[in-house]
Amino acid sequence: MLKVSNTIHIPSTLQELLARKRSLADEIHVLQVNQTIVELVISACVKNPENEELYGQLQEGYLTEREFIDNLKDVPETLRYQLAMAFLDSHAIAGA
Repeated sequence: MLKVSNTIHIPSTLQELLARKRSLADEIHVLQVNQTIVELVISACVKNPENEELYGQLQEGYLTEREFIDNLKDVPETLRYQLAMAFLDSHAIAGA
């Protein structure tokens, strides 16, 4: 009796292309998250120029992301939330 296999053989070129497609999608997602963070920080800096200094401190490692978000001046809670979620998404990507 012959055994029927449900395994589908995908040629290596196709496998490579599918892997490349997944890799590109991952790269695009990283860029989108980074773009979102930059856009939100720009919004915070427009609301109050002192937020630029806070962002500089974040970039230099003097503030954590949470401290940065908590110390932002004149920004709505929705912006804080969006920024927190974007940073969280960024960490999720880095950890994946």
